[in-house]
Amino acid sequence: MRVALAGSGALLDLCAPTLVTAGHEVVPLRPSGCRSQGRAPDSGASPALVAALEGCDALVNLSSGRGCDVDGRARDLVTAARGAGVRRFVQRSVSLMYADQGPEWITERSPLCVTSLTEPASMDEVAVQTFVSPCRDGIVLRMGLVLGDEASTRSWLRAVGSRRNPGGHDDGFTHVLHSDDVAPAVHAALSAPSGIYNVGAAPVRRTELVESWLSSSGRRALRSRTRIGWGRGVASGWRGRELEPMTRSLRVSSSAFMGTTGWAPRREVFDASWLEAALTSPLALR
Repeated sequence: MRVALAGSGALLDLCAPTLVTAGHEVVPLRPSGCRSQGRAPDSGASPALVAALEGCDALVNLSSGRGCDVDGRARDLVTAARGAGVRRFVQRSVSLMYADQGPEWITERSPLCVTSLTEPASMDEVAVQTFVSPCRDGIVLRMGLVLGDEASTRSWLRAVGSRRNPGGHDDGFTHVLHSDDVAPAVHAALSAPSGIYNVGAAPVRRTELVESWLSSSGRRALRSRTRIGWGRGVASGWRGRELEPMTRSLRVSSSAFMGTTGWAPRREVFDASWLEAALTSPLALR
């Protein structure tokens, strides 16, 4: 397939080589060549973006709720994809949209609780639904917290270290995905039927995440500050309310995606090695 990749950062760099190795032709959508320069009257999309997508069989948008570097939001990419005759649209989304279910398993049919933090991702999902038709497929991948690569892991470590990430109850679950498994999941989505799918490893107890960080980094002095009251106090302010989805217990199952596509996480169970890339970086806690 000829696959256009939209987005930026580590996930884009991870996915492109995997798709090329699998035999696909990858077309990166670069900001300089595809920014809106007037809208085509018939499609409402940037003519440059439509032209960039000509001849592509699929478009993968790895941005999640923050828009796409090339032309704004997923809805702009969807409009351009329709105009260019693209037949498959894959959108990265986030599992943080699910409501807190405590110890109960979460599937794609579990209730959602969308807030200001996750509303952009929710709107991206809606845009993908408008793309679906008898001759077009739209796939949404609700990914867990991506750890393993230096950039995304370092961002999470900073949040924990500064207490900007309210962690919720100690016995809650976190939905995680190793960065090594992102590209295989995207590749699997290129043959999946239209739908919304959860993508992640086995859910991990929040306390295990924190303890792994503390053990690996040697920052024992932060143990009580990080665990006791994690999610209290911080969540009372406006910033805390915005980050409330991160306090939820999300025991998310990826069995539907696994059963449909045959994908399975290579890094199925979280362990301290997931944090090594960021912890060994001199920028880890800056």
